[in-house]
Amino acid sequence: MSTVGIHEIGEMIRKIRKERGLRIDDVADENISPATISNLERGVPHVKQEKLTYLLEKLNVSMEKLPQLMVSEQKKLEEVRFKLCAIESMERIGQTHQALLELDQLEKPDDHPYAAEIYWLKGICCMNEKNYRRAERELTNALRLSGQNPLAQAENIEALSFNALSVCSYYRDDLHTALKYTENGLQVFNSEGGRRYGKYLLTLNKALYLERLDRIMDGMKVVEEVWKEMDQIEKIDTILGFYCLRAELLRKSGSLDSAIHYGQMGRKLASLNDKPRYVFDLWIVLGSTYTAKMDFAKAEMCFQIAMSVPEEYRGNGRYIRACIQMGSLYIQLEKWTEAEEVLQTAIDKSEAINSPYNLAASSISLGVCFFKQNRIDEAISCYHCGIGLARQYGYPEKEYQGWYQLAKCYKGRDEEQFQRCTVHMFNVQDRLNDPLGTVNDHEVSEKIW
Repeated sequence: MSTVGIHEIGEMIRKIRKERGLRIDDVADENISPATISNLERGVPHVKQEKLTYLLEKLNVSMEKLPQLMVSEQKKLEEVRFKLCAIESMERIGQTHQALLELDQLEKPDDHPYAAEIYWLKGICCMNEKNYRRAERELTNALRLSGQNPLAQAENIEALSFNALSVCSYYRDDLHTALKYTENGLQVFNSEGGRRYGKYLLTLNKALYLERLDRIMDGMKVVEEVWKEMDQIEKIDTILGFYCLRAELLRKSGSLDSAIHYGQMGRKLASLNDKPRYVFDLWIVLGSTYTAKMDFAKAEMCFQIAMSVPEEYRGNGRYIRACIQMGSLYIQLEKWTEAEEVLQTAIDKSEAINSPYNLAASSISLGVCFFKQNRIDEAISCYHCGIGLARQYGYPEKEYQGWYQLAKCYKGRDEEQFQRCTVHMFNVQDRLNDPLGTVNDHEVSEKIW
């Protein structure tokens, strides 16, 4: 009998036993141990045939009747499979709430072949509805079951659950845990199994978390490695995500011409495939890169085009980040009114979505705007706001930036305050240099892959 057949028989035996309200110990006797029954139900192939025959006799099931029972059970499983395919499709086209209602009605016991997949889909739906606490519970259940579930392993449910948990951690501002989840997911990914797109989602998110943690070279290494397999990636959103990330990593590493090259390639691909979200992201990356090249005319045009993308495709976090980068450009152009307006928009949006990192970043940027205009008291107020948020929520690099800018305000004006700022800068840098310390400085984006 094939291994697949043994698994199917095992599932059938477990179902019959449970339907009769029997525990494994209730069925075990001197001729068949609880461990042997458990092995049979789990489809372990080395169990002797006579043990299977004996167990079926104890359950009053004849070997001749077993195929008929298995055919009937297979039809029921096919119905569940069809239902799950439909629900997954609903989730992908944005009908998350309805998909979750359908899943709640499809409640199955933990030993059901599709139980792990049901938990995973519930977790995905809850995550998309921003109910991260419930999402983590559902995904943890999916992990608990998928390790010993052949169907779940064949469909990479365990790996995809790790990916979804990484996203939940990302939105909880815990990038170190998010990164660990992606590494776990890649470790258990079954390259011969289904849902092969999961490998590239995990890889993309791993590189993204590395970039957010300012581990630029590590992130670039991940992206360059997967670039060899770009022709194997089926999802256009994943491909565009890699273009965005490669351009951003190149910008941060100072390879500005290469950043523009990949940014333009990605932008063309996004336009051809009618993906306005990525059109927005890539124009923003290009605008930031041209700003770094001091080509302000092109930078301003990039930002203006990005801001013309309909609001529903921008996402709050990405829009805030774009406003901060536009503010930086306007400061360099000494367009003070425009700079103040766009940075105040970033502050208002950050407060509206309760994003402490973006609020700290936009407050410090507005402080720079005021400082450049010699409006020192207003700059000091903004810097104190940014520093306070950075200290409270654990963004040491942003805190360092705030103390540095504040020191510039006091230099030549208040020596005592200037020295105080430099001491704080040293203490923050000391924490950043501590190899055993935890750095959690990152940017919170509205959308993740």
